[in-house]
Amino acid sequence: MTLSKWMRQAAIDSGERPGVPSQESVELRLARRRIRELEQELTIVRTAAKFLNGEEPPAPKGSTR
Repeated sequence: MTLSKWMRQAAIDSGERPGVPSQESVELRLARRRIRELEQELTIVRTAAKFLNGEEPPAPKGSTR
């Protein structure tokens, strides 16, 4: 099974078969990871801005007992 996947991907990479070449797949995966990281950072910044502007009071911590 793995060998057939490798052979299929090699045919795609060489242009013999339609599909996404390995290099584009790697770039797309990295781009999606970076987008996810940036979205998380944006969420943090927006939450901090609300807190600093007094729009949203901080949530109290739960009881430790």
